[in-house]
Amino acid sequence: MPPRRSPGTPDDGPAAPASGAASDTAASLSASLERADGGSRTKRILNPHNPIGTVGRLRAILIGILAAGLGMALGHLVASFRKASASPVLAVGEAVIDRTPTALKDFAIKQFGTNDKLVLLLSVSAGALVLAGIAGLLARRIFLLGLALELVLVAVAGYAAMTRPAAVASDIVPTIVTALAGTLALFGLFWLSGDAFTRRTVDRVLRRPTASDEPTLASTRRVFLAGSGVVAAGAVGSAAIGQKLGAVPSTAGLALPVAKEKAPAIPVGLTAQYPAITPCAPRTASSTGSTPP
Repeated sequence: MPPRRSPGTPDDGPAAPASGAASDTAASLSASLERADGGSRTKRILNPHNPIGTVGRLRAILIGILAAGLGMALGHLVASFRKASASPVLAVGEAVIDRTPTALKDFAIKQFGTNDKLVLLLSVSAGALVLAGIAGLLARRIFLLGLALELVLVAVAGYAAMTRPAAVASDIVPTIVTALAGTLALFGLFWLSGDAFTRRTVDRVLRRPTASDEPTLASTRRVFLAGSGVVAAGAVGSAAIGQKLGAVPSTAGLALPVAKEKAPAIPVGLTAQYPAITPCAPRTASSTGSTPP
């Protein structure tokens, strides 16, 4: 039989088991969290200054834009060595121009003159970079989802390049270069920012245990600034070189050669028999740049 309590003794027997059960539940929950994500979530709660897995929104947008910019620039550079029209940027721009209503084309020509195509190409590039920024935001939460959006943009560019009238099989090469460069830049910049998914992926590929000394906020900021600077410089340099190599030579100073022998005049009455024939205008000093013979 259990021992009797004296009438004045407080009934505190059940309190101890309840406290023990609550402690066991908390410990079990903490262990479950650590097993679920390798302990990174618990570490972020205990140390909110640790940036692992917490890439900021603005930085994620910048990463998406930089990755897409580098991919487009390298694709443009590769296309300039063989066929400038195979550039992903130019292919999409030309496809948009072909599908632009005539009224809008006339408006662009009236507003921008001979720079109408340049304005349309810049507008297409700006739209692509906006979508790339959205891809960076998606990659901040689910990396593969953001990567998928960037690859969809590249696929659209590849389709535009391969459906041009004079397209050949090799025109897909700049698009492939764009996809590879954009993917590597997106992954690398997120990794430099301390993203949890990319760091775990690298550790898994290299078959090394997760580092116990995770980077601090200051160290990842310095590394990210350096990496993003390299990517930005590569994008600007590749675009500039590609534009220079793929530029069409100017015909401003081109002069037609003067014929050594003057062509005979059109026989009299031939223009009446064939109305489509237009008599040649006499050459002048202003049209040939020299004194007529």
